[in-house]
Amino acid sequence: ELKKPSLRYVGEFLRCNCAPDLIEMALFPNAKEITETFACYKAVRDIGNWVRVDNPEIVLVSVGDGGTPRTAATFAYRSRWNCWSIDSALGDKTRWERIERLECVKSEIERWDAKTDLGWPLFGIVVVGVHSHAPLEAAVSMAKTLSTRVAVVALPCCVKQELWKDPDEVYDDWGIWSPERTVKIWRSV
Repeated sequence: ELKKPSLRYVGEFLRCNCAPDLIEMALFPNAKEITETFACYKAVRDIGNWVRVDNPEIVLVSVGDGGTPRTAATFAYRSRWNCWSIDSALGDKTRWERIERLECVKSEIERWDAKTDLGWPLFGIVVVGVHSHAPLEAAVSMAKTLSTRVAVVALPCCVKQELWKDPDEVYDDWGIWSPERTVKIWRSV
């Protein structure tokens, strides 16, 4: 059977109340980027248990978000979480100051003083890496110092995204318009 990408995430994006804001701020340059972020949002929603987008006590850390905080911004709009975009390539963060519950830190994950920025202990942290080049283990190790509840979703590209334990779920998401469409989920690390 020939697999081909679907339009489900583009359709979801177009139905979002926040789509006009995301477009106006040029957070998504193309449909590929939309599908990657929205696929990871779906994966996080599907984790269940303590990971609920309506729980304001959860913190999202989008590691290696790139020059624009597209993944963290999407979660800030679509959840009640405080969302952090961490990347040494982040652009001028004043562009995104109007997004409630979004914080942008121009830093490598290994150099970020998360304990000072986030405080601790935290109820729970969700780490997301969308085609991130940052070391996933460093992000998760940092998160584990701040909370006993840590979940992870990774969409690897050319940089392996592995942890000291196997993911709970691995699947190819054909809603992602990229050849790198394998989603990895760790429900608890």
